[in-house]
Amino acid sequence: MAGGCAIYIGDNPMQQRTNPFGKDIANRGLFRALIEHGPWDDQLFLVHNKVDDAELAGNLFGGAAPKPVRATSILNHRAIADCGVLFRGQSRLAELGWLRRGDDERAYSLVGLLHSLGPQAMRAYTAEVVASPVEPWDAIICTSPAVQRHLRTLLEETSDYLASRFVIPGTGHRRPLPQLPMIPLGVDVASFAARNDRSRRGEARLALGVAEDAFALLWLGRLSFFEKAYPQAMFAAAEETARRTGRPVEFLMAGWFPSPERDSRMWREAAALYAPSVTVRFLDGNDPAVLERIWPASDVFVSLVDNIQETFGITPIEAMAAGLPVVVSDWDGYRYTVRHGVTGFRVPTLISPDGTGGLIADRHALGMDTYQNYVAQVAAHVAVNIRATADALVALAEDEDLARRMGEAARRHARETFDWPVVVAGYARLFDELEAIRRSAAAYEAAGTTRRNPVRNDPYGAFAGFASETLRADTEFRPAASPGAPDVARHHASALNNVTAVWRLSPGLTTRICALVAERGSMRAVDIAKACTNTPHDFLARHLVWMSKVGLLDWKTPPLSEVDLPDPQPGPG
Repeated sequence: MAGGCAIYIGDNPMQQRTNPFGKDIANRGLFRALIEHGPWDDQLFLVHNKVDDAELAGNLFGGAAPKPVRATSILNHRAIADCGVLFRGQSRLAELGWLRRGDDERAYSLVGLLHSLGPQAMRAYTAEVVASPVEPWDAIICTSPAVQRHLRTLLEETSDYLASRFVIPGTGHRRPLPQLPMIPLGVDVASFAARNDRSRRGEARLALGVAEDAFALLWLGRLSFFEKAYPQAMFAAAEETARRTGRPVEFLMAGWFPSPERDSRMWREAAALYAPSVTVRFLDGNDPAVLERIWPASDVFVSLVDNIQETFGITPIEAMAAGLPVVVSDWDGYRYTVRHGVTGFRVPTLISPDGTGGLIADRHALGMDTYQNYVAQVAAHVAVNIRATADALVALAEDEDLARRMGEAARRHARETFDWPVVVAGYARLFDELEAIRRSAAAYEAAGTTRRNPVRNDPYGAFAGFASETLRADTEFRPAASPGAPDVARHHASALNNVTAVWRLSPGLTTRICALVAERGSMRAVDIAKACTNTPHDFLARHLVWMSKVGLLDWKTPPLSEVDLPDPQPGPG
């Protein structure tokens, strides 16, 4: 008999354990019984990572199973639909409901098993079914009448609350959302201005080992590729700046590595690969002496953030307060704090299109990937334009008057917009406005609908607004900025480039794309897709952005228009 149920076990290898919990003993016995006594031909298990079928059966039975045991990914919707039921040995169904909704809500039923409602965490995730895509053809199995009554009350009370939250009897619907005022973070502008005493430039450079005639770039902050920025574009642009200006270029990277041994090795390898002629100095960002010297020793601040975790970015504000021109990625908060062509330059960014990151989001939602892996995977397919970065750096390196004017404008902008007295005044005005709204108790319109969980949807669609552009069919790619044939093998072999290699296409296909674009001079994304038959759309789209990210390709982009920082005085929405 075909059909049956697909049992979701995630990372659980189903081995016998010492000191097991009661629910684990019960689930193990239930799974064995389903295999032994179920009327279907075999048993499918749903896992996070590849599992050997024979090993799984052996763990459950200590030897051969009475019928075939198979394992497949929890993301294999077709296999689950063939069974007709996704069974989980706990009552946490909300996230599985969202996962199914992204495919087909009627494809299969969700069945959970309630072991306990005592812990508040279990009550919370069980009650989530009320506000999630769990349907009448789904079930939560109760093991006793008391549990059944208790669960019914819990779900009904939760449902009643949500109904009263969004519908006012006799008045229709409302949307009880909070106000969304815009108030930037702040810094002590005078303090940072004092640190950048240019009369101490020679002394600071001598202490840090920076050559007197070098063009010095500065990064300040965590040296984290998974939560801040992949450094490839910064290194490549620094190398291109040295080549085009003929000047020695030094990069002061003041910060700290989250995992010192691993991360230091990866960043140093990337520096050697992308900036072989640039002196890259990794400085201790926790050392007060270093923090005092980096400002007068530096010529320009560089921060090419590409991570969805970054929503504002305080270090460019500190750099502007110190009077340094800044070169940053045109990304989310940086777009509003740095005035392009006035206080520095914003460099175009490119993000993979909506529909190419669903699996990345689903793997994180199901606990298959950590948060660090999740944001690293998203950022790996966000590119910062290397050519435009080099153009900005070369302009500042070759025009001292431009650098001086931008530095002065940056300090003035920081003082007028981000100094603490200005920011705190905005908070005071907000508190007064909220009190007025609270006293009036205004009602709101009803909320809309959404197909995916708004907090766990496709990151490339959700964060498209962070980037300058989204990859489209007519996005035009051209050969990389650096002269000569690209060394594809070295790019693919780089440890930092392999952090997310599971989402990468083959070196052979990378080489073919490079050759096609070089032969024609430029190619649209849609034409590259036509030339790369049998390549999944989402993989190819992410791969083109990755190739641009590491400098194997360049993409044509229109010039940035100035987007001024909104009025820092908060409003009610």
